[in-house]
Amino acid sequence: MDRKFNLLFGLIVFFTSTTTLFSQDLSPERKIYMLKNLQNDLFKLNYDMDYIQNTLFPETLLKRIELAPHYPDVSSLERNQAVIDSAFLDWVSLYPGEYNDYVVYLRLFIHAH
Repeated sequence: MDRKFNLLFGLIVFFTSTTTLFSQDLSPERKIYMLKNLQNDLFKLNYDMDYIQNTLFPETLLKRIELAPHYPDVSSLERNQAVIDSAFLDWVSLYPGEYNDYVVYLRLFIHAH
């Protein structure tokens, strides 16, 4: 049990420090690109699509609400890519801690599954 905890804790520290240091050098546009790729990677996991959509995705959604309460609600925005991109650029710029926490969580979640 202690060994698993130490391994998990080590991974969290590693991913957190690596993501935080690395993402500080990235432009907001690059951060959004990375986030989209991570979110797409969730659907590329080696599970049945129904399992991903009904189990894994809702789990990550709940965690995103907790970690990134200011994450843009795309459903409330007009269906214009420029408006959506602007909302995400604002979020990344105004709440970099939320971005980092959510990206670290997604990386760990995908790695664990």
